[in-house]
Amino acid sequence: MEIAVAGRKDFILGFSLAGVLNTVELSKDQMKDIREMLKDRSLGILVLEEEAIAGLSEADKEKIERSVQPVAISLSKGAGNEALREIIIKSIGVDLWGKDEVGKDEAER
Repeated sequence: MEIAVAGRKDFILGFSLAGVLNTVELSKDQMKDIREMLKDRSLGILVLEEEAIAGLSEADKEKIERSVQPVAISLSKGAGNEALREIIIKSIGVDLWGKDEVGKDEAER
């Protein structure tokens, strides 16, 4: 199973640098792009930029949230994802948010 990331160019760049090969810059028809990715059974996890999908209808957001394969996860660059950020740093050794503080803390542990 693969991991795919979809969002704006600046969002997917960090994942590309971390080694995620399957990245998609969403077009103006974001739901069409997402539907295509949800059909891909080789994907296990689909990471979506929260801000890029914020304008979708509630029905479209619900469809994304209900997806079982791939599991869809929405992320933002906001401060609410500090725990997730630490898990990612611990797992892959890269701070996708580009902050050094947690990386320094992890190195000291």
